[in-house]
Amino acid sequence: MSTHSLIWLGHGTFLLRHANGTNIMFDPWINENPSYPSNFILPKIDLILVTHGHFDHISSTPALCKQQENNPKVVCIFELCTWLKNKGVQKCIPMNKGGTIKEFGIEITMVHADHSCGITEDDGSISYGGEAVGFVVTLDESSVLYFA
Repeated sequence: MSTHSLIWLGHGTFLLRHANGTNIMFDPWINENPSYPSNFILPKIDLILVTHGHFDHISSTPALCKQQENNPKVVCIFELCTWLKNKGVQKCIPMNKGGTIKEFGIEITMVHADHSCGITEDDGSISYGGEAVGFVVTLDESSVLYFA
């Protein structure tokens, strides 16, 4: 029997390996993340879920999308999706709180979260990143994950 697995990659970065073979990364921060395991070999990422625009939750997203041969889909709040598209992310799925999508047979619902969401630009200025969110991810009939 295949099972799902969740791997912590430091700070708020997690990799969810779905039993169906889909790999979902939450809040990718790889470079300069002091807790990211240096010997970890990143698999093909199919889907990236981003909760908010702080560097330690989003900074690796554009590079991951460019490096990954399959160019993973990214799910985030509308404003953050617009910012990511301007950074070269091609497959960004904009959502708003309360919305639900289905990707790779997995149901993803965007929910409310309390946190700030400003995006620090290279020049130090802050861009509006929309509101912070969480995700309820229904993996199958008996497995549901809440990522706050």
